[in-house]
Amino acid sequence: PGFVGPLGVDAMVYRGADGRLALKQVVELNVRMTMGRVALELMKKSAPNRSGRLRILRKAKVEDLAEFRGGSLQGGSVILNDPASAREFVAVWEVGW
Repeated sequence: PGFVGPLGVDAMVYRGADGRLALKQVVELNVRMTMGRVALELMKKSAPNRSGRLRILRKAKVEDLAEFRGGSLQGGSVILNDPASAREFVAVWEVGW
């Protein structure tokens, strides 16, 4: 029946030979969850009216400072991958920065 699951589509804005901006609508298909989708799902778990951002940091700079209240992330950071097994970078969701 075909593939069932997450799919991301990469697009690209570039400058053509004539100097004008152009859009390459499909550069690559990724059979995985995109970082934008991960950020959207994390916003659903964050407290209302709180800003959030998804960052990729060097693992030497990461601290787990999450603050939860009532099942929602109020502020701080949540590490999204295992720093012990990460070679150099760690994905971090920050709320209330």
